[in-house]
Amino acid sequence: GDASAIDILARAGRELALLVDAVRLQLGFPCDAELPVSYSGSVFSSSTIVLEAVQCELHARHSQYALREPLLAPAIGAAIVAARLCGRPLEAGALARLHIPLRVEERS
Repeated sequence: GDASAIDILARAGRELALLVDAVRLQLGFPCDAELPVSYSGSVFSSSTIVLEAVQCELHARHSQYALREPLLAPAIGAAIVAARLCGRPLEAGALARLHIPLRVEERS
């Protein structure tokens, strides 16, 4: 509950939201379309401060952001990207089988 630590985490969350918004603008994403946004990492599972700050800042910047919990563990996401980068992307059926709900302790 240290006020300085809470402020640092909240500012970090706001900065992350600014990065998301900058990417949306760079990509020219339509203003009227919903834009799903997800997150991963221990900073989101260790406290709600960062996630709440991200959510508030995203909503303040663009009402069409849809913050979503991660579908897969980070290691699985990395494996999917690695398979694609080495020219062997997973087929749709294999990807569908990976969408098993995560247990709380696996979310990070």
